[in-house]
Amino acid sequence: MHDDPITVGDRLELLVDRTLIASSRGLRHHAITPRREEVVFQFDQPWEGPSCAYLTVLKDPVAGEFRLYYRGFWPGFQDSQAKPARFAGQCLCVATSSDGMNWQRPALSLHPLTEAARNNILLLDQFPHTHNFTPFLDARPDVPEQERYKALAGGEPEAGLVAYASSDGVHWRLLHPEPVITGEGFDSMNVAFWSAHEQCYVAYVRTWTGPDGTGWRTISRTTSPDFQHWSPLREMAYGPGGRVHYYTNQTQPYPRAPHHYISIAARFMEGRTVLSGEQAEALQVDHQQRDSCSDAVLLTSRGGSSYQRSFMEAVISPAIGPEHWNSRSNYPALGLLQTSDRELSLYLNQCYGQPTAHLQRYSYERDRIACFEAGHRPGELITKPLLLPPGQLQLNLATAAAGEALVELQAADGTPLPGFSLAECQPMIGNDLSMPVMWEKHSNLAARSGKPVRIRVRLQEARLFALQVKALTPVV
Repeated sequence: MHDDPITVGDRLELLVDRTLIASSRGLRHHAITPRREEVVFQFDQPWEGPSCAYLTVLKDPVAGEFRLYYRGFWPGFQDSQAKPARFAGQCLCVATSSDGMNWQRPALSLHPLTEAARNNILLLDQFPHTHNFTPFLDARPDVPEQERYKALAGGEPEAGLVAYASSDGVHWRLLHPEPVITGEGFDSMNVAFWSAHEQCYVAYVRTWTGPDGTGWRTISRTTSPDFQHWSPLREMAYGPGGRVHYYTNQTQPYPRAPHHYISIAARFMEGRTVLSGEQAEALQVDHQQRDSCSDAVLLTSRGGSSYQRSFMEAVISPAIGPEHWNSRSNYPALGLLQTSDRELSLYLNQCYGQPTAHLQRYSYERDRIACFEAGHRPGELITKPLLLPPGQLQLNLATAAAGEALVELQAADGTPLPGFSLAECQPMIGNDLSMPVMWEKHSNLAARSGKPVRIRVRLQEARLFALQVKALTPVV
């Protein structure tokens, strides 16, 4: 045991990877499947339709509302130069919500059309930019007000990715006349954000490994100090396991712990046909939409050019019914947002290519993205040496009525610390998003502040999702 200590401080640590874990036994480490909730938006307007796609959901604290950005189609728009012609009329649309569940189309009339004079279209006839326009709120502390919103856009390799900016998320302008990122691929969502963790802009873009059409859909990363000058693209590494197609990656900082990058990616199973010809005809999907299927997987990262693919299985599988088993259904939207004190929401684009195309909401309990779980037989984990601040250790923990968790603090060499042993820990029983750890004589880690500490957690019929040290409120 000679690990250098990891400075954790008071940040929330999700157990979505094994970065902090030195060893575990008798535990299952697995991703949590979010709960399927309600349909929140139907793509049923004339400028939308079955091919609405590449969705972003974000919350604007200035406007005090959630925003949904998505690609629509206005087939009646004839003056397009898009090639191939099937891309004619692609447009960027926006919807708004006060709670992330009930959505409305604002009547903006930025692009009045004969059949729909008042609509929610933001950009029209700007292919390839409207093919996969992907906005974000710039969290950089000194960002100019007129660039509070930014976006990458462009769906053709030869055109590259261009940068847009906006003060309000409605009125957009090109930041630079030339592409800011060039290379191969880019034909689905290309996501970017300001990373407080790495102190730079980070973009995760769609690339290809191998010849187009016979290679693999992959994810590459680039960074920038100013959103204009970007480093060379570098393909992400995924750890052990075979190649799969990642159609969209949706990598984003977790809102309550931005040093964790969470990617709820679309895993595309090319050529894996589930629908019969009769089912495809009934759903009104063509051959191209019939011949593949897809689901969602969880990738995580803490920066750099690799994901930790801790979980090989799907985190969201297609639902019951043939309508969920055609190509390009079940693609996650970009956005994992807190919609209540105890809940985070994410959204999937479902029934793609069908008249019933819609946005489906899913939910996580707060900070419960993955866990270490023990059954009836106890199991335990031990962390690497950590540097913790003064305060109280709290666990995001759920036990059965017969289950429990016990915690021990150890010196860096694995020796139990007096007063913080497993035997002196008060059993932790219940289901709590932040359950305090108490020993017989201690609840404050002040005596160990600045000194490396290992945390040993013993679980029985229990699931451990996250941990955090929180400051104790002084007694007045």
